[in-house]
Amino acid sequence: MLRKELPAKYYLSHFSELSDYLLKVCQPLLSSAQRELLAELQCLPEDELCLLVRFISRKTPFLDINSLRYEEINNICEVAFSLKAKGLLRQVQQDDFQALLHCLTKPCLIKLAERENLTTLPNKSAKKLLWVAHINQSVCVEHLNAQEYLSQYLTLSFQADIDYFLFLYFGKVGFSLAQFSMRDLGVMNTRSADAAYHAHFEQKAEAVSAFYYANALSELKNAPEDELVQRARQAAAQQLPKVDGQYAVIAHAKYLLTLARKLGPEFSHFKTLLGMSDHPQACEMLIRHNYKQGEVELVREQLERILQGESDETLMIFAEDFYQRKFNQKRTSVLTDMLRKSQPAIQIDEAFKGQTEAGVIAYYKRHDIEAYHVENEIWLALFGLTFWQELFYHPKSIVANEFSRTPLALKENRFYSEFEEEIECRLASFTDTSAWMNWLLRQMSEHYGEPNRLFIWHDKMLDSIKILLSYLAIEDVKSVLRLMCSDFHLMKSGFPDLMIVDEKAGLRFEEIKAPGDSLSRSQLVNISKLLQCNIPTRLQTVEWHICKEQPYVVVDIETTGGNKEFDRITEVAMVKVVNGEVVAKWQSLVNPMRRIPQKITELTGITQAMVSDAPSFFEILEQVELFSQGAIFVAHNVNFDYGFIRQEFARVGREFTRAKLCTVQLGRKFVPGLRSYALGAFCQAMNVPLVNHHRAMDDAYATAEIFIQINTIRQEK
Repeated sequence: MLRKELPAKYYLSHFSELSDYLLKVCQPLLSSAQRELLAELQCLPEDELCLLVRFISRKTPFLDINSLRYEEINNICEVAFSLKAKGLLRQVQQDDFQALLHCLTKPCLIKLAERENLTTLPNKSAKKLLWVAHINQSVCVEHLNAQEYLSQYLTLSFQADIDYFLFLYFGKVGFSLAQFSMRDLGVMNTRSADAAYHAHFEQKAEAVSAFYYANALSELKNAPEDELVQRARQAAAQQLPKVDGQYAVIAHAKYLLTLARKLGPEFSHFKTLLGMSDHPQACEMLIRHNYKQGEVELVREQLERILQGESDETLMIFAEDFYQRKFNQKRTSVLTDMLRKSQPAIQIDEAFKGQTEAGVIAYYKRHDIEAYHVENEIWLALFGLTFWQELFYHPKSIVANEFSRTPLALKENRFYSEFEEEIECRLASFTDTSAWMNWLLRQMSEHYGEPNRLFIWHDKMLDSIKILLSYLAIEDVKSVLRLMCSDFHLMKSGFPDLMIVDEKAGLRFEEIKAPGDSLSRSQLVNISKLLQCNIPTRLQTVEWHICKEQPYVVVDIETTGGNKEFDRITEVAMVKVVNGEVVAKWQSLVNPMRRIPQKITELTGITQAMVSDAPSFFEILEQVELFSQGAIFVAHNVNFDYGFIRQEFARVGREFTRAKLCTVQLGRKFVPGLRSYALGAFCQAMNVPLVNHHRAMDDAYATAEIFIQINTIRQEK
């Protein structure tokens, strides 16, 4: 596919889009000075606007005007001076010096240090931050100004306004005009540009407050400790701007919590910051801190207030648990209790470490039970498709612009209160599985691919939903969706990992926990919510084990070369091993659709004539998929064979994922001390016959024999 190219001066159309949106949709949120600024920018000569938008689009706010090279702009220096005369660009000032240093490249910093004749310079290989710190401490800014060093750098004189404009458009800080470029290049999918839009905020005071606290929160990420202390003291003294609107309320609460976390309990205003924050985690931290300080009765009062009120549900769980353990002599937490009450652990081969759910699915498959990895996706897809019209097409759900993917009612957690009548009418229309599935199919056919933050579209997304609706009582599923509508923030994540379909026991959901895994409060909340809705749900723990029942598929391939991006497979062989015995074999030559190099033919014996009538990998793909399904992928230097096969699947848009083991790595661990672990030498050391080396089946069978011996040693140890 040819890569799209943007036209010359493409960025002018992007800036025009932004300006039009601001003046048409966000005008009440702008000051008179900002409206005048936008009007002035729209009247600039094209070269001046081009350079200005180039400044706006650059990541660094300070640019060396003498180093700029934009072919589409004539006489850049003259244009820059004209913009400076109009007050749109300005020279870097003394207060900008520290920020400028961080924007300079390391070669520029070294050049500056040498020009200023600084002594005891850092090593040239030292990190940039060390050079920044050294220059900042050693250079007199007034002296630099006198030498006119800073005069070559210019910056926008209205950067704060630009940041505010972008915030009004995207509803978040940190976004830029680059988003428009990604849209035009096809990298980012956006909503229809023809739709009607509304601003993220209703009132100017709300927008300004949200902008302030969003920026303040973002700036804490890299703030030095002295700045954190200054900000914390300012907050503790209640010298921050007024909090106006839901967005600012949330950002303000996170801001205070983040300050407290970064400065820690030793900071004098630690408790004050936590007490001022409305964030549930701040409340929890404060209670834990007070208990450590011995303020037991105060903690009792705080917990009782939470339990008697209508607090965040995860905070309620903490409060109940903490109260029981600290004041009712209960020794274990509710999370520990749930883990202890879980089903007896099932034993999964340790090769599935890092892919626990896949191991459990394979385990159930061997016991003729279907299991699907659904987690949050199945519920979010069911929720999104069921209420797609209310979420994205109802007049009350108009999004801010084509980049917006989350309806305001979900952002502000008021979907049910805003759409109660429509929600209940929609749910009432689903009298059985067929009626509900027909609605979902209609939404999927009409809106497939439309951007949203709820789920990712794919052609099989309704398969698991159909199973869910077929096995569970319709009214119970409706109850779950009502909970999601009522408190989407709480119910949008934390759903169990697997959906199990057992013909004897019916359908259930399972949260899978491997050794060392913990159960989060959101998972606990959602498990309890599903149980309240009569949805069978349980916790299933796993123990790592070398399981005799576990199938292994030992694979060997021959290829046209060693580069999986360019070279192709010429032969595949697979040997299935269960309980220490070879139970099945499969092999095929493969047409690589390219020339086999002579040196490869000499090594493998596979000629062009041998593969000319062989199937392509695409033609045997399903056989490879089915033969290896539920098995652990084993090979000698496994990443080579596994990588080539994954690449062949990827070429046709398919994913190939298996747990894998390498007989080279296993050999070094369980059969140490050999001079070589190359297949030929390893076979000789293990008394395994190897004939026709570098033909796939012979190598795969020999590798399988080695693996069986290693597995015996593994099981003994």
